[in-house]
Amino acid sequence: TYFMYEYPKAEDITEAQKIYIADYLQDFETALLQDDFGAGERSYADYIDIGSFVDYFIINELCRNVDAYRLSTYLVKDRDGKLAMGPVWDFNIGFDDGDRIPMNDWVINYNNYVNKDPWMMPFWWNRLMEDRIFRQAVKTRWTNLRSTTLSNGNLQKLVSDTSRYLQDNNAVTRNYAKWEVSADRTYDQSVLDLQNFLSQRANWMDGKIGAF
Repeated sequence: TYFMYEYPKAEDITEAQKIYIADYLQDFETALLQDDFGAGERSYADYIDIGSFVDYFIINELCRNVDAYRLSTYLVKDRDGKLAMGPVWDFNIGFDDGDRIPMNDWVINYNNYVNKDPWMMPFWWNRLMEDRIFRQAVKTRWTNLRSTTLSNGNLQKLVSDTSRYLQDNNAVTRNYAKWEVSADRTYDQSVLDLQNFLSQRANWMDGKIGAF
């Protein structure tokens, strides 16, 4: 795993900033590896915004975004703040197209299915999931979101409203005029597939997270 500078740009970042962020990441990783969760040690929490890690996990797992965590990943470190995940991006091979990962497993287990990718999964996420406190934070957040923003009804409505918006603004027509699309994958079928995927994935996550 390697990191690239987004802001400040590589040509603008100072040597002191480079050293600081490298040391910070090393200290976080060392703490995460060495903490004894059974003894209540969680010094890794001194380095990261846990809420942002929880949200990042939930949205990328729900969308089965196989590029998350290891490749298309942003991290933010504000001055005097903790390391935070996000913003999320790059979902073009997620959802029902993310077939490198089965429907009944986590994306963080990517390395179990792919072993020759130039960008493999870092150890952070499996290690975090060994911590019952982190799992409980995921469970609490997921339970809250499933009763509000991420309920099955709201997920279905989001897809329907977005698909209608794209149709009303002729984006669908322009898309099909520019890109060759399989004849058996119509727009309406793609919308239905997405709705079905989100319901199935969310229901699967209900069972897994409910057992945390």
